[in-house]
Amino acid sequence: MIKNFILPVAAVVTMGTFAAAESYPAEGPRSHSAMYGSDSSSAYADGAYVGFGYSYMSIDTEMQQNRDLFDFDFTGNAITFLGGYSFNNYLALEGRYSMTMGDLSLDASSQGVNNGVDFDGDMQNIALYLKPMYSTPKLAIYGLLGYGQFEMDIDGFNEVLSESALQWGLGMSFNGGEHLNIYIDYIRLYSEDDNSLFEDYSSNLTVDTFNAGLTYKF
Repeated sequence: MIKNFILPVAAVVTMGTFAAAESYPAEGPRSHSAMYGSDSSSAYADGAYVGFGYSYMSIDTEMQQNRDLFDFDFTGNAITFLGGYSFNNYLALEGRYSMTMGDLSLDASSQGVNNGVDFDGDMQNIALYLKPMYSTPKLAIYGLLGYGQFEMDIDGFNEVLSESALQWGLGMSFNGGEHLNIYIDYIRLYSEDDNSLFEDYSSNLTVDTFNAGLTYKF
């Protein structure tokens, strides 16, 4: 799961590092202090922003029926749209919507099924988060805490997994210029023993997403 996310993250981190390093000269009209004032965190201060990115969504479930134990991992590539408002240097409110593009992939090698079996279906998530953060002129570290609804629909299953729950995550954002920021983060969308999709089994289901993308601040 993680290795499929390494290349997008590495590219984003590299872009963010060079952008942050080259964005502002030390002095002059294009310096950070001249453009934004004396507050070193003002690049992330109050204002609205929008963005989009790539998300790697993963569902891991361990199911037990009688004495048989099953372990399945569904994954999908998704696009994420987001919008938010920063109240100050330390707190923002952010909404996100993610949906998979293309088939879902099943890893059930522990059950003798080959890796990478494709299924017709989709995953999507919509959520609203409080976003506490600590920022410098070049970098912001933030948390995400909110409430969202996750859904997965796979052809051949009698039920659609649809669960609403508290969601949380961690991430960082690189200042790429006057308006552009580059972000990477991780969000736990769902974790519960009881769920609607595998209700006939004793199961433990977790849903995670790894994200990388761009935001534009107005």
